[in-house]
Amino acid sequence: MKLTAEHYPKGVDVNYVLARKGEAFETVLHWYQSDGDKVLATGIQANIQRFIGRVFHNRNDGAFVRVSMLSDKEHIQEASTLTKSFAESILNLLPHYWPVER
Repeated sequence: MKLTAEHYPKGVDVNYVLARKGEAFETVLHWYQSDGDKVLATGIQANIQRFIGRVFHNRNDGAFVRVSMLSDKEHIQEASTLTKSFAESILNLLPHYWPVER
C-alpha cells in the first residue's frame, strides 16, 4: 500500500495485512524506518540501510512501525481507511522525533 504524507509527497510503500481470527478482522500497516526519514518495506532493506549507516555515519538505529485496528466484517473498509490516515500522521511525526547525534 502506498502512503502519502507531508514529509513524503511522492508517497512511500508500506506493507498491508488483513488478518482474521473468528469474526474479528485486523487491518495492519507496517514498515521499517531508518535514519529519520527513510521508509523501508522489508527487513532486508532495513538491515542494509542500518549497515550503511553504521559504516558511513557510525549509527545503527532503526525502528519497526506497526499500526493496526480491529473491526468486524462489515467495517473492514472503514478500518482500513482510518488505519491508513493514522499511519500517514505517524509518517509526518517520526522524522521530527528521530534522535540527532552530534
